[in-house]
Amino acid sequence: MRRPLLFFFAVPLICGLAFSCQKNTPTDKVNPVVRETVALPLQDQDARVLTIKQVNRSELRQEITVPTNSIFTDTYRQQDVIPPKIDILIVIDNSGSMEEEQISMAEKFEDLISDLNEVDWQINIITTDNVCKRLPELPLKPDTPELMALFQKAIRAGTLGSGYERPLRNTMDHLKGVCTSNPPWLREKSDLAIVIVSDEDEDSSSRFYLKHDIFLNEIEALGYVLGKDAKVHGIIGHPSVPCPNVEAPGITLAAAIQGGGGLWGSICAPDYSQTLSAISRDMRKNLTVDFPLRFAPVLNTLRLELDNVAYNGEWTIIGQRIVLANSLPENSTLRIHYQVESFRLLRLNVEISKYILDSVSIDGTLVDPSRYNYDAVSNTVLFLFDPPAGSMIETNLVENAPMRTSFAFPLAEIKDINCYIDGTLFKTNITLSEGQINLNPTIPANTSAHCLYE
Repeated sequence: MRRPLLFFFAVPLICGLAFSCQKNTPTDKVNPVVRETVALPLQDQDARVLTIKQVNRSELRQEITVPTNSIFTDTYRQQDVIPPKIDILIVIDNSGSMEEEQISMAEKFEDLISDLNEVDWQINIITTDNVCKRLPELPLKPDTPELMALFQKAIRAGTLGSGYERPLRNTMDHLKGVCTSNPPWLREKSDLAIVIVSDEDEDSSSRFYLKHDIFLNEIEALGYVLGKDAKVHGIIGHPSVPCPNVEAPGITLAAAIQGGGGLWGSICAPDYSQTLSAISRDMRKNLTVDFPLRFAPVLNTLRLELDNVAYNGEWTIIGQRIVLANSLPENSTLRIHYQVESFRLLRLNVEISKYILDSVSIDGTLVDPSRYNYDAVSNTVLFLFDPPAGSMIETNLVENAPMRTSFAFPLAEIKDINCYIDGTLFKTNITLSEGQINLNPTIPANTSAHCLYE
């Protein structure tokens, strides 16, 4: 962009007001516009200088030393470990025949969560004729005030609902966000448990009636693996158990539960405690605790220690993560030792959604971004070269906050405009529209710019 015309008009005007003017030398011409605006003697001086400010982003630096012996140790303290997560969706039948069953279910909340200690759980509740959550306080979480009362209120959904029960259809529509009034509640890297409570089968008008395989395929299409991080459970009118209160045995629901790797109990049972306790144990059994490794390990060199003693519990490795079958004991420390063939792949140990990579340095020298690839999804840095042994790798991350690209502007038309940061011209494309200027690219985070215009 050319220099603003303001500079070329400003010098004669200043000289005309009896200022002492000298011929500029080439050195004097460095950033002349910014220097002249400091003492610009125009009546509308302030109107010709616009100061814009970018959002402030917090920064986070992480350092790691490349070992000289190719052996690396990752250390995790129990209090620093993110607990396993599970999202539980209960689908309660609210047709005219379900009053007693709702009362029985409402009294068994403690059984449902009995094995979910040290688990980050949340519970949402819908009905067989409405895909939207039952109460605005949902989903329920361990720290929800009046937790028991809210659970009972949500489960006792009444008996005025449709007699054409569609628990599978409503489950899928809810998971896909069909109820636009409900904000998304399913979390990344969280298991999913579906619990259906109904005395009838999926209605014949549903697209899933006698087609449980389509329902299960759609669950996996959402990114879950049935039997591993997603299961379908139920308290239903199972076709194998005679039940006088059931008019249409749950053939479709039973098949969905079996294919979904879940557990079931009879809707006609006098007490649901045993079934719900078994479902709780099954949910906890499926949960694991993940420990991301900083580098890709040589598999046969992995060695785990718990409080400086060899760890004998069950574990496995998936990609670049160690997965334990059980939570760590309270106040314990887990150390994972492993050999690394190459330190090219570095995993950033931060919450993915909160921070993004800004720059990488090795021994205090910035690494050109063309020499590494950053994957924001897996939160990894892949160097295109081998960082030297013994070198210090420093990653600088910034808060993942949206940047401002538009700023309020007082005029509808301008002839010319340029923006400066610390006296240096900021190269950007500037457009004017609807009382604001738009910058592409915009100014960096945590900075201000002075824009001169006429």
